[in-house]
Amino acid sequence: MLFEAGFRRAKADGLHVTMHCDFGQKDTHEHVREAIFEVCGRQGAERIDHGLDAADSEDLLRGLLDRGIGLTLCPHAYHRRTPTEVLFPKIRALWDRGVKFCINSDDPVYMHDVWVNGNMQKAYTYCRFTKADMVALARNGVDMSWASDEVKRELYRELDAVDVSE
Repeated sequence: MLFEAGFRRAKADGLHVTMHCDFGQKDTHEHVREAIFEVCGRQGAERIDHGLDAADSEDLLRGLLDRGIGLTLCPHAYHRRTPTEVLFPKIRALWDRGVKFCINSDDPVYMHDVWVNGNMQKAYTYCRFTKADMVALARNGVDMSWASDEVKRELYRELDAVDVSE
């Protein structure tokens, strides 16, 4: 696998490993498979940026769930070239299966100036998430981050204060 020695070295040196697996690209399922099952001497990445195509494969979904690997999804970036009725059911399917993911932005300056809030709004609207779901997605982002425990505790406190009544 390309760059495997570098990934192993990074892991051995105590660095976290994430991999970028763009949505809807050539060989995307193979890239997600490598990120889950192959990289770092078969330990897998700790997080996958994008990786939405895992929704198409039971084996990939099971790998994400079994290994606790989270995805960072950027709905606006995908929505630019994927119909609503194709894209958002995939995101919702990940949620319904219990796959951990959060909503992010992807190069907002190049993506019509759509930042995290715009991506969150798309997920809320088209996936029919509740306000409580949106807070859970934000918590996933904290869980998946490599912030210190102290920073995470503060962020969780802030999220716990959000009014999720509909």
